[in-house]
Amino acid sequence: MPIPIPTPIATGFANATGSAYRRDFDQLLVIDNGAGTITAVNTHTHVKTVIGSGYNAPSDIVLSADGLRAYVTEAPGTLLRVNLSSANRASATVVASGLNGRDQIALDEAHGVAYVAEFTASRIQRINLATGAKTVVPVAVSNPRGVLITSDSRFLYICGDSNQLIRFDLTTNTQVTLVTGLNAPRHLTWADEGENVILFPQPNPTGTVFKVDLTAPTPTATAIAGPTPFAPYSVAVLSPEKLLITCSNTISQVVLTGSLFSSAGPILLGIGFVPADATHLPSGYADTSMDPTYFYQVKDCPFGGTLPLMINWERARTMGANFYQVFIAAAGGPPIQVTQAFADYRWSTPLNRFELITTVPTSGYYPLRAAGQIWLNNWLGLLLDTTGRPNALNTVSVKLFSAQNAAAEIGLSTDAGRHAALMIDNTVPTARI
Repeated sequence: MPIPIPTPIATGFANATGSAYRRDFDQLLVIDNGAGTITAVNTHTHVKTVIGSGYNAPSDIVLSADGLRAYVTEAPGTLLRVNLSSANRASATVVASGLNGRDQIALDEAHGVAYVAEFTASRIQRINLATGAKTVVPVAVSNPRGVLITSDSRFLYICGDSNQLIRFDLTTNTQVTLVTGLNAPRHLTWADEGENVILFPQPNPTGTVFKVDLTAPTPTATAIAGPTPFAPYSVAVLSPEKLLITCSNTISQVVLTGSLFSSAGPILLGIGFVPADATHLPSGYADTSMDPTYFYQVKDCPFGGTLPLMINWERARTMGANFYQVFIAAAGGPPIQVTQAFADYRWSTPLNRFELITTVPTSGYYPLRAAGQIWLNNWLGLLLDTTGRPNALNTVSVKLFSAQNAAAEIGLSTDAGRHAALMIDNTVPTARI
């Protein structure tokens, strides 16, 4: 099936490069490197309005969280803060200067810094937004064009003329090359708020927009739209199916054939209010004390009684699953399949209220909850009765199936994120008076 071809919606730019979607105003703000302007393009009427002028070969723009300010890079090497209500260069504030070959900006407002790709100097600069102080990020990169930061401020994603996509860990100062074999990738953009997919355009050999699914075991670049007009440089996301592509002389729109969103995360999300990961289940005991603001505080607590198992329906559906099975095994013992029914409330539109629905497995196969259904306990996949289980470590695991057939299993229950070791203790308390 051919990928969709973008449709031009605005033309007449001298050399457009960076862009940012200003959602509250329904505007795509476009940096015109050739004209030295910031132009707002209404994404529905496609009307162009120059809102800022007088810039010296600007290259990128990034918005503050409130959408009222922007940061812009311009020649010879300056980072500017711009009030968008008065966006001419004359009103801008210089944050830092002395950059060498500036390109994309990644903004970390929470920590008061910005990261700028310095193409000519082959480095990433970390800039303090209050003082303008610059610090070189210790990443080995050649001629970077694009830089993107995660919302937790820990990882940078970087691309450039080395034709690679690199992930750099700002905590450990280590880097991993995720994708190779690219062809002059430009600016990077998150496709989704979950930060599972990265988008970028490439100008060669023809203008194409690519996505990289970071949830894949081996991320690869997949073409999703093209050919674009001449020299695509940046991409903005309007919705999971609609993109705006900033090219040298043209802004184009494309409606994709599928959603950009990619479900991620483990299949077994949690045991009730306790996340089912190694951090929160040390030696099988529940522990949320490392997160003091979390409402459910426990430490060194065993599990017992009836345990709510939380299942990641979205990820399971993405993997092609329609059914699941649950097993529990004591240390050194065989896994025992769980086949008990459980009940939860599901919203009924005809009744205009929640209706109690009992889920009963068929031959041990539980049906996945369907997309679009509204459940009071959205992720609930089983109420596991641990009565009679050994008071010791027990491993709970989940198997996925596309059909009610052992041959239709998807992956293995031993795969990461599908099992958890829990310290079960159903000892009845005693009191002595």
